[in-house]
Amino acid sequence: MWISNTATTAMMYLIYRTIETSLEASLISAIIRTMDVYLSREAYQFLISLNLFSSKPKMDGLLLGHKRGSRFFVEKILPAEKGFYSFFENYLAADKYFKGKLLGFFTFESDEKKIKKNLLPFNFGQLFLDIHSNKKKKMTIKSYIIDYENDFYLSPIDLRLPKSGDQNEQFSK
Repeated sequence: MWISNTATTAMMYLIYRTIETSLEASLISAIIRTMDVYLSREAYQFLISLNLFSSKPKMDGLLLGHKRGSRFFVEKILPAEKGFYSFFENYLAADKYFKGKLLGFFTFESDEKKIKKNLLPFNFGQLFLDIHSNKKKKMTIKSYIIDYENDFYLSPIDLRLPKSGDQNEQFSK
């Protein structure tokens, strides 16, 4: 069977792109698996206080800090109006005001609908902390990066917390 040079070239290109795309996805996944987030003592204490002093901490907010290598350093927490980060104009204004220190956002007591609403193109690569609290005010913090592969999704990353002297505080990844 004879195949033209154009067809052969096209098939080779498709095979190459498929392999390249698979390698890129694997590489990106490997990079994300090595990423983590560190909450500064100040940021950590602020989240604890939001949880302890609110009767229902259904709050959203911004994460400010910097990134070094594959680690996000969250230095400050800024409470914000619910859904603040869902609007591109708000995101740009906050990022400009904080001179590029906007790392992502957090939410207390999120649900799947709320999370999906914020998986937007301008949030790609942003850090997301999903925080839940039980009746005894014990928090669970899950950390993610907003990633994309045919659709936006949350990719889990490790969370590092400052050492605490209080044995009653329990957190999990």
